Amino acid sequence: MNVNLKQKEEFLSSLPLFQSLTLGDLEDILLFAEPFCVEANTMLFRQGEVAAGMYLLSEGRVRLYADVPGNDRVDIETVGSGDVIGEISVMDRGLSLTYALTLERTSGYFLSNLQLDMLRYSLRSSALNIMKCLRLKICDRIRLKTAQIVATLTAGEAGTLPDSGVQENKGQIDAPTSPLTLDHSRLQSLPLFRIFTLAELEEFLAPMRLWNLPRGHILYTEGSPADSCLITVRGAVRTTIYRSGKYEHLAVYGPSRLVGVLGLIDGGTYPTTCAVREQTTLLEVNQSYFETLSQAGKEIGFKFLHVVNQELALDLRKLILQITRLASQRQLNTRV
Repeated sequence: MNVNLKQKEEFLSSLPLFQSLTLGDLEDILLFAEPFCVEANTMLFRQGEVAAGMYLLSEGRVRLYADVPGNDRVDIETVGSGDVIGEISVMDRGLSLTYALTLERTSGYFLSNLQLDMLRYSLRSSALNIMKCLRLKICDRIRLKTAQIVATLTAGEAGTLPDSGVQENKGQIDAPTSPLTLDHSRLQSLPLFRIFTLAELEEFLAPMRLWNLPRGHILYTEGSPADSCLITVRGAVRTTIYRSGKYEHLAVYGPSRLVGVLGLIDGGTYPTTCAVREQTTLLEVNQSYFETLSQAGKEIGFKFLHVVNQELALDLRKLILQITRLASQRQLNTRV
């Protein structure tokens, strides 16, 4: 396919995904992005397979849908010009949760996972800025999917809130301590901390605060300003959304999981309420330190951002699965 470089540059710079990039940042994308053009009824990727990369759509429409038990299919969404698909697998190399089927002649540009890895591991500023754009895109999708689940609560039926560990524990909590008191060798048995050398781990932990919190303690509430994120060392926390006495539990975060990072990335509020599910030990990363890790060219920052990428992708995957389940239940109820 003949490619007009000027048109390619104009398209990529016009994408909402890349609005924050400079022309210098776009140079690497201009080099690697390959044009594609397919007819209607073309499968770009399939559920249960790892997408080979992400598609930047300039024309056409793509239907995203999922197979569910009972030989049913659930529509997730339809995307078109100016949107991007396949970005979750770019972040975590996980299996696709949906099929991507073109509804009409569709064209744009394709960036492979291999090409994006080459950019990311180069640690060039353009590569880091591109990954920041992808994180913002994932954050936007997480907020949209959370809003979809909220809509099912306001429209559907749900029971009253039970005493399930989400009510705030009003008791006295211990003051935070230094994370340097933790046994670093034992800490490295957890996947998140295993990626650091002992020297890197000590540097990574030093600015944080260590909390020991009781069951039921609320860490943050939906709509409150995001001023920190938390890493679970022992125990578990749970995120929930509420509307008019109705609730939906979204996710449980056990040891080595990162929670509350969304607002630190996009500047928004916490989209959920997060409470301690059982006696839990947590590390707190405040906003200032998170920004330092995100901007510094140090190896610990790069490793931490890799964890952030994976956590965002996992959160989005859980929401898509939840929406698929809720949609499948609605289809079943309609038939009954």
